[in-house]
Amino acid sequence: MKRLKYLVFEKPQYIVNAIHLFCLFMIVRFLIFDQSFLKEYDYFTPIIYLFLIYFQYFNITHEIGEINYNNEIVIIRLKYIGIDNDIIKFIYLSVLILFGHRTLFVFGNGGWLLSFFITTISFLYLIHCTTTYVWKEYSNYSKFKSEDFQPLLTFSTIALLLIFISWKGLFCYGIGIKEIGHYFEKDNHYEEKTIEIYRSSNYEPINVTAAFYVSDVPSENNFSSSVFLRITPFKKPRYIKLIGVKFENGKLLEFKNCLFPYKNEYQTFCTDVENNEWIIEFPKN
Repeated sequence: MKRLKYLVFEKPQYIVNAIHLFCLFMIVRFLIFDQSFLKEYDYFTPIIYLFLIYFQYFNITHEIGEINYNNEIVIIRLKYIGIDNDIIKFIYLSVLILFGHRTLFVFGNGGWLLSFFITTISFLYLIHCTTTYVWKEYSNYSKFKSEDFQPLLTFSTIALLLIFISWKGLFCYGIGIKEIGHYFEKDNHYEEKTIEIYRSSNYEPINVTAAFYVSDVPSENNFSSSVFLRITPFKKPRYIKLIGVKFENGKLLEFKNCLFPYKNEYQTFCTDVENNEWIIEFPKN
């Protein structure tokens, strides 16, 4: 292991090439293989991901302190982070997290928790290193020139954005806010809400309490099993599967195959189990 660590320092391009290959593999993996199958049976990819995360962190936080060639022992020591020299390593770390963080879901809730921990620590660590470096340089100069730090801040912002995208996806997958339309809305959740429905033959509105599932998967078959993160820091499109509604008099009405995209003040047609057609209207948030 020590010789392998030394190889990371002696040939840093090796770890860079490995990250490139891993990201390319993840793209091919997504295009070719069934995502539900990979989520349950692919234990190889998350092991490679953790291996690369470990060595990239090792490369960022350590340096060669002493080499004893006679006994073939490599001694590594912890170093102070000069992020002005290591920012590109953080860029590679953020890209690695972006492509690989969801592979750990094969290990269930424990895998999600580990991935969330790695992503959160990476996000906070990068913020710490950037602010510490800028503050140190600011205190050493009587005339602080912000343009001297623009390249560093630009790359740091890119790395932080990539890690934040991963963190947001993990947060919304495992925790999330069960409120439709919320920026941190949970990927898949059950909700009840007051809506209006109309008979297709009678446009008199009826206030009812609707029970429905919300997801980002526009498919009836795997509606509640979203396995791929859309790579975006913005809100994801939402789809609603209406289960049924409850009238004020307590009567229940069930719907069949009532699945539609959600938009503010959105109307759609759905058929209940007795083949009656209804107009469903969700109010604006």
